[in-house]
Amino acid sequence: MRHLVLAAGLGLIWLTGHAIPAESDETYVVTGISQSRILTDQEISVSLYGVRLADPKSEFYQACQTYFRDFLFGRPITVEETSFPDNRSIPNRYGDLQAKIVTDKGKWLQEELIAAGFGWWDGATNYPTDLRMRLIAAEERAENQKRGVWKTFAVVDANDPKQHLADGAFVIAEGIIRDIHSASGITFLNFGDNWRSDFTAAISKESRKNFERQGWKLASLKNKLVRIRGLLRFYNGPFMDLGFPEQLDVKEVKGGLHKAG
Repeated sequence: MRHLVLAAGLGLIWLTGHAIPAESDETYVVTGISQSRILTDQEISVSLYGVRLADPKSEFYQACQTYFRDFLFGRPITVEETSFPDNRSIPNRYGDLQAKIVTDKGKWLQEELIAAGFGWWDGATNYPTDLRMRLIAAEERAENQKRGVWKTFAVVDANDPKQHLADGAFVIAEGIIRDIHSASGITFLNFGDNWRSDFTAAISKESRKNFERQGWKLASLKNKLVRIRGLLRFYNGPFMDLGFPEQLDVKEVKGGLHKAG
C-alpha cells in the first residue's frame, strides 16, 4: 500500500514536506490537488476514481475544496490499489493511479465525498461490485437528504424529460425502458413511444461486449425501471451512449427490487 499526505484548498495548493515512514510499499507526499487528481512529490498522481465532482465553478466544488483543506491537509492517506484487482497499477489515460483512498480516520474518501454531496458516482468501469454498491447507496442518501449538489441537481425522468437539458452535460436519468431495438449493430433502449423525439440510450456493438462479459441480457431490460448516467447529447431527442454496465442500474423488476448489476 502507499500512504499520502494530502493538501488541498481553493484551486491548487502546493506543499513541501518529508515522506512519512511507510508501513509497507512506498510513501508519497501530496503536493496538490487539481479537480479530481491528487498530485504527489514523486510525480505520481492518484484519481478520485469513481467520483465525478461538482463543476469547479459551483459553490459545491468550493465546499469540497474546503473539506480537503480542513480534514485532509497534511494527513496520511492510504491508497489501496489491491481493492481494484482488475485495475491494479494500471493508470488511466491521464496517467493517474486508480485506487480506493482511505483517510487516517479509516474513512473511504470516495464514499465520503459522494455522501456529503460533493459529487456523484460516475459509473466508472471495472469497479468492484461491493464498492460500487456502497457508492450508489451513499449517493442515494445524499439525494434523499438534499446534500450538496442534490440541492439543485435533479434526476431526469427519462419517460417524460421536462427539464431543460444541456448538450454535453452529465445527466442521471431514470425511467422504464419501453422498447429495445437493434440496428446496424447498435442496441437502442427507448424510453418513449417516439424514438425520433423521446429519450434514448444506446449501446454500440463494441460496448455490448462489456455488458455480455458481466452476464447482461439486454433484451430482458424491456419494461424494467432503470437509472442511467453519463454525458447527454441530442440525436432525435435526448440521447446517451452507454459504454459500460456500471452506467446502468436496474432499480426494479416485476415482483420486487433487483440489485443493480
